[in-house]
Amino acid sequence: MNKPGTPTRVVSWNLCWRFGGDWRQRQPRIVTQLQTLAPDIVGLQEVWANDTVTQADILAEHR
Repeated sequence: MNKPGTPTRVVSWNLCWRFGGDWRQRQPRIVTQLQTLAPDIVGLQEVWANDTVTQADILAEHR
């Protein structure tokens, strides 16, 4: 939690937008971009998921 008066950085990102190709190839670039932006809150759109894991789960491992 930020101290009162400290800005909160919010990122909303449609992951299908910028990086084309296979998700396995895209994932490192997505992680790098999020680490560079260093958001406090992230909203993700058009992410992949299967029966056991979501892309958000994987990205959260890189916080």
